[in-house]
Amino acid sequence: MRDADTYLSDASRQLDERIYSMSLAGKGRAEIAVELDMNAEAVSLRLHRLGVKFQLPEAIRDAILDRHEEGWRPSRIARQVGVIQPVVERVISRAGLTPNAAPAANQSVRQPAKASVGAAEPGRRITWTPALDDLVRRLADVGSSAAQIGIVCGVSEAAAATRMSRLGVRTRDTRRAA
Repeated sequence: MRDADTYLSDASRQLDERIYSMSLAGKGRAEIAVELDMNAEAVSLRLHRLGVKFQLPEAIRDAILDRHEEGWRPSRIARQVGVIQPVVERVISRAGLTPNAAPAANQSVRQPAKASVGAAEPGRRITWTPALDDLVRRLADVGSSAAQIGIVCGVSEAAAATRMSRLGVRTRDTRRAA
């Protein structure tokens, strides 16, 4: 830890050490937050202060690469996935791929949807199956947001939030506020 952290109490310093060791063990901020009964944003803030780099969840990285294979531009992927465009471009380039350029004026932007579990072509309805409902419940239990659940299920944030509401499921942060 840094010398500038001398203002921290012993309890706060111990909590930082626990969070830091858990992150080194490969646990994500949502898992750490659940285990320590903390807000996920508080865990993120402490990890940032400790100099721990944010790791993009594997589900989001996979969603970025899937949409790139479908021919989506980085700007569109960024809007749909909920990250900034440079992050999308970095994920694509680290995978050894070249970001898709804007299509020529006479080309269609839409590409056929890639068949995957639960994912629908953008703008199309999906059928919520018991397996998808279980996935929504599990992701909500570990503190995933509606946006993150939507990415994993291949639907919009609003669709995921609506399904969570109909299932009576709340994210950890929502339960704390209620």
